[in-house]
Amino acid sequence: MNKDDRSILRHWEELSKLDMDQSIIDPLDSRGLKNKYLAEYRDKLFLEVLCPVKGKSVVMDFGCGTGSASANLLAAGFSVVGVDISSSLLSQAKSRCNSTNAIFVRNDGKTLPVATRSLDAVVSYGVLIYVVDSSTLVHILKQIRRSLKLGASIVMIEQVAKKGKLVESGLKRLRTLEEWIQSAKDAGFSVESCEVVRYGRFPLTMLVRCGLLPKRFWGVARNLEKLVAKKLGVLPAGYSDVRIVATNPLV
Repeated sequence: MNKDDRSILRHWEELSKLDMDQSIIDPLDSRGLKNKYLAEYRDKLFLEVLCPVKGKSVVMDFGCGTGSASANLLAAGFSVVGVDISSSLLSQAKSRCNSTNAIFVRNDGKTLPVATRSLDAVVSYGVLIYVVDSSTLVHILKQIRRSLKLGASIVMIEQVAKKGKLVESGLKRLRTLEEWIQSAKDAGFSVESCEVVRYGRFPLTMLVRCGLLPKRFWGVARNLEKLVAKKLGVLPAGYSDVRIVATNPLV
């Protein structure tokens, strides 16, 4: 394990002491409302793509954390392989999911412990931004592609910026949309779609966080945020969340 990996591991082990959603989405959301809002949105964005492969399909939740997305994938009828670098987070994921259709494995992604062309899909949410070295990112994406069946896809929801930069004391790299696309292509993927889905500082999200927007309006807020993102794309300031769908080519 190199220096960067050790730093990331310490980061997640420390966050694992928080509430299960707080530790993997927004540690500063003490009320938990924003984290529930974002988790629901994340799962909706995943399932919009994964619905066609529902059934006996096996999906890897790459960087599964405490199993928030894994639990909802299980509820939707998928079998799940959860992979994460933190044993503390994995323990919580096992407890949360408690299913015979799920297995959770400690792994850093550099050599995935699954057979070649064995997975029907891979999902990842806010994980690959912590891979700051671009060559390592491509290597991990190659490992993911190796594990996917031909024609199967990875659905990534990651943060992008207008100009790439390191943030959070160098723990995270905000890449441009073009850099994400190129990394996927360098790993041998065919990029099917790239869609800005939300903004880091969208006003309605702050209303949710403060408890000022009732839950019955969350769906409306998400739709409005997605509509604005579709119109404006990546903004010059802050960060945007982008859903990237990339496929392991048939040939």
